[in-house]
Amino acid sequence: MRSGRRTTLLLSLALAVLMVAGAGAAFAVGHAQRAAVRLAGAGSAGSAGQAPSASPSAGTADGSVGEPAATVGSIAVSVGAPPTDRTTGTADPSASKGPVAVGLSPRAESTPQARDVTDLISRYFTAINGHDYDAWLSTVTTAQAKRDRDDWTRDYSTTRDSDVYISDITAGNPLTVRMQFTSHQAIQFAPAELQAQCVRWDVTYRVQDEGVGLRVGTSAKPPAIAPC
Repeated sequence: MRSGRRTTLLLSLALAVLMVAGAGAAFAVGHAQRAAVRLAGAGSAGSAGQAPSASPSAGTADGSVGEPAATVGSIAVSVGAPPTDRTTGTADPSASKGPVAVGLSPRAESTPQARDVTDLISRYFTAINGHDYDAWLSTVTTAQAKRDRDDWTRDYSTTRDSDVYISDITAGNPLTVRMQFTSHQAIQFAPAELQAQCVRWDVTYRVQDEGVGLRVGTSAKPPAIAPC
């Protein structure tokens, strides 16, 4: 009887040891699985929480690299162009700031009135390029100043004059000043005789002093014009 009880006790102890060992193994496996799940979840959460980085380029179907995605929406404004008159395609007169330069021939430069005439002609064309009617009034004779403001503003609305060159100043009362210059304007404001956006002029103006300094008067003879 004692032998049988001993055997039963030993078997019970062995079974208990096996059960404890099995429970420990199961706990270890479960712990490892839970840790793996937490790690996987952390990785997913981190990816979802980050903003997607901007790709420097977009891949094409054949694996080549296409245009940088960041530039697609800014191409139209990436480079600025000089202001342009949409009607004529010429540079906008308002883009030219500052006094208009005036050249003189040696003969014109040798006359006593050269400095005053040059200053007057520069202010005259600067007012036209700036579409400044009031400034223009300060450069012309009383007869010329009768020109209607609205008509003047419309007629010179697209004009830009350049390459002004005084070739001759002839003494007298009034003076006569011959000059050449280039004008750019919309077709609808070009001379009736020459419908061109760019016109080269050869004109002779009467220039006289009406008590307030020299002023540009009427033409002494019909101008000569040619396309640029």
